[in-house]
Amino acid sequence: MIFFNLLSYTLVMSITPGPNNVICLALGSKYGYKTAAKYILGVVIGCFIMQWIMMMLHQMIASSLPSISKPISYVGAIYMIYLAYTLIRSDMKQSKKTNSHIKKVLSTKEGILLQFVNPKAYLFNLTIVSSYLVTMNLNFIGYIAFMLVCSLIFYMCCSTWALFGKGFGHFFANYGKALNYGLSATLVYLAITIVIHP
Repeated sequence: MIFFNLLSYTLVMSITPGPNNVICLALGSKYGYKTAAKYILGVVIGCFIMQWIMMMLHQMIASSLPSISKPISYVGAIYMIYLAYTLIRSDMKQSKKTNSHIKKVLSTKEGILLQFVNPKAYLFNLTIVSSYLVTMNLNFIGYIAFMLVCSLIFYMCCSTWALFGKGFGHFFANYGKALNYGLSATLVYLAITIVIHP
């Protein structure tokens, strides 16, 4: 039962709107799934690494999180606003150079980086480790197996958003400017909520 609850928690938290999914939607609609997949790979790698670190150091991280959550919030908010600016800039300048810029900026490396400046990612992974994995008394292989399952869930959820964007590509092509501004505004809103409610 606890395993089912853990999977349900992971699925719900991964599929609901957030910075990663908003970016995947934008990349999928503008450049297709192939470009979005590079960013998604970064999300999966970043989450896997974070879960591993949390698992190894969960007690120390749990005790220090209150003191470091605010600085992480500010860094994460600044980074999300930068990503919002990148989306807007890609629409303001429709040159090949600009398109290449956003593809380069929102790549695997940036997918990894976002996980480590997002306080909600820390809280999400800390909850998984401290409330579920530790109480399940899994051995080393069990931990690795579950983290791989989580990685698969992250990949599927982000891919769903990217493919949604790709599927509605023709619609977004006509309203791409409005979409980019809307997604950018969403990122800014998420940045504000993270700072206000770390």
